[in-house]
Amino acid sequence: MIRVSSLRKKYGDITAVKDVSFDIEKGRVYGLLGPNGAGKSTVMNIMTGVLDAEGEVNVDGIDLFDDPRAAKAKIGYLPEVPPVYGELTAVEYLTFIAHAKGLRGERAESAVAEAMERTGLSEVGGRVIRNLSKGYTQRVGIAGAIIGEPEYVILDEPTVGLDPIQIREIRELIRDLADEHTVILSSHILAEVQLLCDELIVINRGRIAASGTKEEVVRALGGERRIELTVRGGVSTDDFRDIAGITSVSVDGRGTHNHFTFTVAERDVREEIALRVTKRGGVIRELYMHEPTLEDIFVRIITSEEENDGNI
Repeated sequence: MIRVSSLRKKYGDITAVKDVSFDIEKGRVYGLLGPNGAGKSTVMNIMTGVLDAEGEVNVDGIDLFDDPRAAKAKIGYLPEVPPVYGELTAVEYLTFIAHAKGLRGERAESAVAEAMERTGLSEVGGRVIRNLSKGYTQRVGIAGAIIGEPEYVILDEPTVGLDPIQIREIRELIRDLADEHTVILSSHILAEVQLLCDELIVINRGRIAASGTKEEVVRALGGERRIELTVRGGVSTDDFRDIAGITSVSVDGRGTHNHFTFTVAERDVREEIALRVTKRGGVIRELYMHEPTLEDIFVRIITSEEENDGNI
């Protein structure tokens, strides 16, 4: 487990990370989600020992700040911009990384070969990195991160700047990595997070806004379930107010039709609404449930941020 406790990081007068705490359990894929500038990369840089900070990062019982060498041996890290040397071939660069991680001789050769095979680099190992596509360069960075079989692999925006084919390939690679490593990745691409991650940690303005599964995060951040009803006939909002589970109801008249919007708790009350409409002699033209999504939450976070900025 990685336990992050009360992290705080300042740049001059600006506090970029404010009392951030969370746990990373083994065997899962975690997504750090938040708008640009929320503090995701800063948190990752602290977790990997690139930046110092107030607070504590404990990696399988090892304090990162007290014993950084031992803690870092358990972590592989790919920053947003892969720190590769363009004048080296992929094999030369990965051999350098293996040596930096304390591997020598056959152990280093074996680790490099395995990392290249797992990341699909075997056929381009002899090519100079600056001549590789961005997708392959990203693969070189990921290969460097997994050399030495770290328990945890941390990826900062691993698909940023890639074309759709490259994005698909990197996502498949991340899924494969998750079979043998605990993966933590940051992204502001909602589809990517939903596709790859078991658990989410939402960061906004340097703080943890919510954490848990997608459903738990949506619920914690106030995502509302809505029922939309378009009906022809004589029903009003008063006809629905006594249905248990409806928290609010509004109506918008559209000619001979009325469009009702219900906010509801966990219960699905569409059948009760339909029965009520039928009993009043109305005709249902449309009735559907809108489940809150990560996109709804993301828009709410950004909108709230802009409103707060406007009030400063």
